[in-house]
Amino acid sequence: MKMQRVKDVVLGAMVATLLIGAAPSAFAKVADAMISVNYNNIKVLVDGKEIKTDKEPFTYEGTTYLPVRAVAEAVGKEVKWDSVAKTVTLTSTGEVQQKEATKEVVKEPSTTTTATEDNSTVRINKEIIDENGVKIRCIDMVKKTGNSNGSYVLNFKLKNNTSMNYGVSLNKIYVNDKLLEPFYYTNLVPTAEVTDDLRIYQKDLDSVGITEIKEIRLSFHVYNSDAYSESFDTKEVTIKITK
Repeated sequence: MKMQRVKDVVLGAMVATLLIGAAPSAFAKVADAMISVNYNNIKVLVDGKEIKTDKEPFTYEGTTYLPVRAVAEAVGKEVKWDSVAKTVTLTSTGEVQQKEATKEVVKEPSTTTTATEDNSTVRINKEIIDENGVKIRCIDMVKKTGNSNGSYVLNFKLKNNTSMNYGVSLNKIYVNDKLLEPFYYTNLVPTAEVTDDLRIYQKDLDSVGITEIKEIRLSFHVYNSDAYSESFDTKEVTIKITK
């Protein structure tokens, strides 16, 4: 049993609304209050495959709450949060749209062409995060173009030098001092070393007026799945793009 503020579970309430059709009045209030929630090691399966979430699902007054971003991304939806309008928007990602287009290619191959990606590696300076036995290093960034939804892919190497089970998610990321909200999560079992990537879509950069990435500032949230109180946010590091 753990305590959590209402404002921290608003997105979870919206997921419940989407999945079980709860009345809008269920999350109409905006206030701070202490509530009791149950954590029962709830698993989330999408098409029979378990997905890892950056926030642990919980139960409150008989309703199970899931993190909206992780679930939406798992079913091919992109999530936007408007803090002014207090609105969550889910839209199909370019990747899903591309898959749908590919299905059409299979049906009518004689009338459709397939787009190719022009992958070029962008040079960056490699920043290292080394906190509480967790190391995160940025290896490089690859610019992907050639389709309707180009992107930048940041490749990371993560190392867990502890005996703890950790989950790593994105805490905050600023591109050219503009706050973005891409989804990122990876699981780090004890002593594991993994390579993973974070994708920044060009359409998200366009929405904030960015035509060229010059600098990225980011930090991560590392949480202990066995003892949530031992979770922590890493320091913020700056990645400068070099020509």
